[in-house]
Amino acid sequence: HQLLDSLAVGCLRAELLETIGAVHMALGQSARAEPLLARATELSRGRADVSAVELARRLRAPARVSWRLGQLQPALDLAEEGLRVLGAAPAADELRGGLLNTRAIVTLLLGDAASAERLQREALAAIEATLGAESMLAGYGWNNLGRALEQQDRVPEAAQAYERALSILREAIGPDHPDLATSLNNLAYMLHLQRAYAEASSLHERALGIRERVLGPDHVRV
Repeated sequence: HQLLDSLAVGCLRAELLETIGAVHMALGQSARAEPLLARATELSRGRADVSAVELARRLRAPARVSWRLGQLQPALDLAEEGLRVLGAAPAADELRGGLLNTRAIVTLLLGDAASAERLQREALAAIEATLGAESMLAGYGWNNLGRALEQQDRVPEAAQAYERALSILREAIGPDHPDLATSLNNLAYMLHLQRAYAEASSLHERALGIRERVLGPDHVRV
């Protein structure tokens, strides 16, 4: 009974830490979220009562927060561990797609654009095959691919990837989401490099309008 009680307490503690960490992440408080999510993951490793899907989900959260904090190698290690843990677990396509996207974008931020492109194309193939070509994760995947191509100075290809991301995300997350503004700015920059100045300016203005409406005119991202 004592062992069962100990297991139950550990499980509950991990769930509470994960929940509180997720709230901090949603509020943009990554530094507060990181130790909570890391502890939730630590409590979940090696436990028979924690499923592969549950552990992989708990690995994904600190991977994302580490990435936001600029802790890139730890973020990559966590994403890869999550994918190993998840393996071929059924009914985990969205989680697997998120981990694949995280692995690719962190690889890009570590300075390996060619590897990031390869990983992102693999991620997109998996996401489109399981979640659909118009899914939100596919939209973010195309945006990540555009960044990898942009870093390799493949401007026309990057513009095409950003256009694809924009067409998906417009429907998947809605016309007034800040991430849509980011996609608009990404595409605008590629058009500017191709001297399509009027179109680039129009997209920048649309992006600014979204951010002012959603975040307010004094927000740091406006």
